[in-house]
Amino acid sequence: MPLSLSRHRLRLFLLYTLKERDCSHVGLLGSSYRSAFESHFGFFILDIGYGNSNDIGDELLSDSFPYKEIENEMLWEVEGKCVVQGAIDVNIGANPSAEGADEDEGVDEQAVKVVDIVDTFRLQEQPAFYKKQFITYIKRFIKNLSSKLDEEKAEIFKKHIERATKFLLSKLKDLQFFVGESMHDDGCLVFAYYKDGAVDPTFLYFVYALKEVKC
Repeated sequence: MPLSLSRHRLRLFLLYTLKERDCSHVGLLGSSYRSAFESHFGFFILDIGYGNSNDIGDELLSDSFPYKEIENEMLWEVEGKCVVQGAIDVNIGANPSAEGADEDEGVDEQAVKVVDIVDTFRLQEQPAFYKKQFITYIKRFIKNLSSKLDEEKAEIFKKHIERATKFLLSKLKDLQFFVGESMHDDGCLVFAYYKDGAVDPTFLYFVYALKEVKC
């Protein structure tokens, strides 16, 4: 089931600098709006990348989306939600069932079904990986990300990442792959899949490739 991307974006997320967040300019919206913004979005989750580049800076998540740590705290599991964007229910004063009209009549034809996480953070879907390609990616990911971590974190990461890799490989045929808005070559992958019987996708993030920036 493809995750639709919409051209209509939540422009509030443009109010930041790429390298280092400065929420002071949210004040352009007025103090009451700034207060509401800061209370709703306590921090952003940024992609630090895994290559030789400095922090990529793409926003991949915020604290308005609860997460659960899995696989020895190597992955974050986040529940996404399919939402209809731009839907306007037009009441024409008729009873569709009585008039024999379609139940969808009166709903804006421009409505687009999107996944909240994909749409909010402008994640860009990538082609699927074959097993060999994915293993090659993971080997490079582990090597390069380890060099960006401090010694203690690098040791924990290398000790437990194999289990997370096996977990992802077990679901490889069901995974969809995303990167951040910049589509940087060293950007970290974000994964999505549908659990058995689920109508909304579950997202998976590599914990050690992320950085929390309080806003």
